[in-house]
Amino acid sequence: MKQICKSIAINSVCVAAISAALISGVPDPAAAEDSDSWVELPLDDAPHVSWQLSDSISIGAAAEVSAQRSENLNPQLAADEDEIEIDLGMLHDNGGAVTSYLEFSLSSDILHNNRLNARDLIFDVNEAYISFRSNDGNQTLTLGRWSVTDDREWLFDQELDGIHFFRRGEKFAVELFYARERLFNQEFLSSEGDDEPDYFYARAYARLTENNVGSLYSLFQMGRDPGDPDLLWLGASLAGTATNDITYWAEFAHVRGTEANRKVRGYGFDVGLTKTFDQFRFNPRVTAGIAFGSGDTRRGTDTAFRQTGLQGNSGQFGGQTSFAYYGEVFDPELSNLTILTIGAGFDWLEDSSLDVMYHTYFQHKGSARIRDSALGQRPSGRSRRLGQEIDVIVAIREFESFDIDVFGGVYFPGSAFSMSDQVAGAIGVEINADF
Repeated sequence: MKQICKSIAINSVCVAAISAALISGVPDPAAAEDSDSWVELPLDDAPHVSWQLSDSISIGAAAEVSAQRSENLNPQLAADEDEIEIDLGMLHDNGGAVTSYLEFSLSSDILHNNRLNARDLIFDVNEAYISFRSNDGNQTLTLGRWSVTDDREWLFDQELDGIHFFRRGEKFAVELFYARERLFNQEFLSSEGDDEPDYFYARAYARLTENNVGSLYSLFQMGRDPGDPDLLWLGASLAGTATNDITYWAEFAHVRGTEANRKVRGYGFDVGLTKTFDQFRFNPRVTAGIAFGSGDTRRGTDTAFRQTGLQGNSGQFGGQTSFAYYGEVFDPELSNLTILTIGAGFDWLEDSSLDVMYHTYFQHKGSARIRDSALGQRPSGRSRRLGQEIDVIVAIREFESFDIDVFGGVYFPGSAFSMSDQVAGAIGVEINADF
């Protein structure tokens, strides 16, 4: 099975590489004029630099202070925590073909409730890459450690080490990478072993209309040791604007391979839309969505969908900040779940927003196991009704140099839990400042 998955992944990469070569060989002056209007290159996301030291060197700093308090959550995943982090970045860019960037962070976590009560200073290298770009700015080859994200962080929200290629044309784009988490030790003061899987990724984008983009992708996760999971995700996405005031998203994926000596065959999707009423004061908006990840009966083939393990599951629904769109408290991986979401929000100041989200959760197959979530309790397996959650997210963007986000959520357990399981909740604040 491992050889079959590897062959499929390599074939997918080859097809995308051929497409990239074809696109690269065609002059595309129109793409340069509106190159950032339909799909972003990795370098379109500007690094954290604000001070120009010379014609080619810039530096910058950012600080993040966050605090969270929670009740009845898993202490290993969502403990009460205060965190201070300082990011320092340096960019070398003289307007030529070569760009390099280095960013590292110093952070300190303070855990409460007498669990760990630890104050640890952590030194991370967040990004360290060199990138080669074409004259038209629409093609890049990047080597090193870079931040990998997709629009809704449904697949990725992680720093990876490896090689990344991106080519963008007027109507089509191709993205390829080979990477691994912590190919080089991410925490220099840590002795964590190197047992992370390899990732092979290929994605082709198409500009369907001016404001609508579709894509097809494959992601192969190859374990480093015998018995490690070997998984292949095949997926499609569609996102854009249906009218001037409706935006939508659609994610579909099938996962197959082997894990724990069982064949894996699962599927999942996430679709929804946000309608904004621009004609009214404060730009009120409503959101509706449904997400589904297949479950497993634990007999024969493993039919449970699982996400990549690199996902962030964070996005915006028309407001000023991203938040956990499957629930700030529950925050589950989309596996053996149906999640129904409705929400409403508005802009209460010029650059500040408030969103209220409601989620209700059902298991696809009744199980006493949840693959990954922040809850401290576990279901009985006798009912599929996991519960409901209400979240409130406030974003303040009225200041030039810093942002403030405040969130609060309450999770009400359903009949899948015992009568002794209690309501879970969390409240937190995050302040980000750029220097």
